Amino acid sequence: MAQYDASKVNPKARDAYEKALEKAQDDKYKEAIESIQEALRIQPNFIDAYITLGGLYGQIKDHENSIASYEKAFAIDSNYTAVMKLPYAINLAGLGQFEKALNAINSLLLRSDLAPTTRKAAEYRKKTFQFAIDFAKSHPQNYVFAPHNLGDGVNTTENEYFPSLSIEGNQLIFTRVLNKRNEDFFGSVKNGDQWGKAFQLGGEINTP
Repeated sequence: MAQYDASKVNPKARDAYEKALEKAQDDKYKEAIESIQEALRIQPNFIDAYITLGGLYGQIKDHENSIASYEKAFAIDSNYTAVMKLPYAINLAGLGQFEKALNAINSLLLRSDLAPTTRKAAEYRKKTFQFAIDFAKSHPQNYVFAPHNLGDGVNTTENEYFPSLSIEGNQLIFTRVLNKRNEDFFGSVKNGDQWGKAFQLGGEINTP
């Protein structure tokens, strides 16, 4: 396999790629995806473009296209793209493909050159994927991984996770990422079959 050389990227492809990054910074993910695709039309083996495309699709929770983009990057240069096994595995898990996600993480953890933060994140994901696999095996008759979108009041293009329900099942607390780094607690109240618009929890819980 030929080693990828980022310095040999076509200038026009690079320009389209840079425009995509600017759009992504402004949270214009769909426009950024279009610019990345333009870069790839100019240079089909532009590996950084595939990596960024995988991240953009993951951001809008289009797991299928995210996975496909990462796999194209891996096919070009598996060594250059090794650390991308982490977001790749997260998107696999988003589709319930926990065993494949676990295999990807185990492959990543075999590397001796991982940054400490990457290794810590990978170890955490490994535990969650293994838990999901073990749970499915111990509940073969009634386990179905079928997440449902709770509606615009709760689910947005931002990352949302760690949900907790009240005992009555009508109040939800979860974490939402804001501005790509703040993790704030949000709440939503169920009215009938619909979850109301999520609100940031007050008091001293959410701070800069």
